[in-house]
Amino acid sequence: MKKKHRLGREYYLAIISVVFVLLISSINPNFIKISELIDLFKSNAVYFIGAFGVLLVMILGGIDLSIGSMIASIAIIVAQCLKMFNINVWQAFVLACILGVIFGWINGILVSKLNVSSVIITIATMSIYRGMVKYFIQTRYILQLPEGITRFGRLTVAGIPIQIIFIIVIGCVTYFILKYTTMGRGIYAIGGNEKQAIRRGYDKHKITIFTYAYCGLMAGISAFIHLTLIGEAYIEGYAGYEITFIIMLVLGGVSIVGGYGSVKGAIFGVAFIILLKNGFTYIHISVFLHKILIAIVFTILVSYNVIYNKKNEKKYSVEYD
Repeated sequence: MKKKHRLGREYYLAIISVVFVLLISSINPNFIKISELIDLFKSNAVYFIGAFGVLLVMILGGIDLSIGSMIASIAIIVAQCLKMFNINVWQAFVLACILGVIFGWINGILVSKLNVSSVIITIATMSIYRGMVKYFIQTRYILQLPEGITRFGRLTVAGIPIQIIFIIVIGCVTYFILKYTTMGRGIYAIGGNEKQAIRRGYDKHKITIFTYAYCGLMAGISAFIHLTLIGEAYIEGYAGYEITFIIMLVLGGVSIVGGYGSVKGAIFGVAFIILLKNGFTYIHISVFLHKILIAIVFTILVSYNVIYNKKNEKKYSVEYD
């Protein structure tokens, strides 16, 4: 008796993405240019980095609906400090990280200690974070940030934009945490079977707090990356991104109920959606139809995967010699 290994959903998604790129390129050859793809991933770095944080939360079995609010709120605070106190780029980066960890830690504490659904908690904190920033900063947007922040955003390392370097480094760190640390194994264990994980000695409270704090850290870094790209901050920015993150990750094979997911799946899921959106633009499909078409594609792919898995669960679980 031996197990039969199948390609994960993330690999099928990668194949579909390649086919889609080739199809769009046959209509508009500019789409497949390496420079265009690099610029595309650079400009969408916030999606990749934010997804790494939400990935851990979803593997744990939770949902963080405050991710968009955290990104926008942190961006506003850091932008205000850049203008008022003339902090440098690295101070801005550290500030964004600290704020992100604090916001995420609050989410983790509330989810862990109150034993209330993460959906309810993060819906509440989503409004609290934006509301607090509006009240204390007293502005909805901050424009014309110091040149240093956008100059940093134009940096390249061996021809690779700094934003993509961030994606690579953070992706590797996230992979290492999930693959090689006790904390990572605990996240998978609790997401897969909470009671069994606790019996095996995993500390649910510490793991929950770490997971949400890490998601907050990713929100902070995403906010910093946003400022390097745009040089502006809007308190209403990134509204609705939390749903987009979930769609990307589910398409990348992350389980909505926890226990399964991977960094490569997150990357493929994010890449697929941004390629889809950009491809629609290249073939002149109205931007107002993008969300509708993406929702249709999402429904088809996920529904097919569910039906396929149910139909073939017994067939592919083991293979008899």
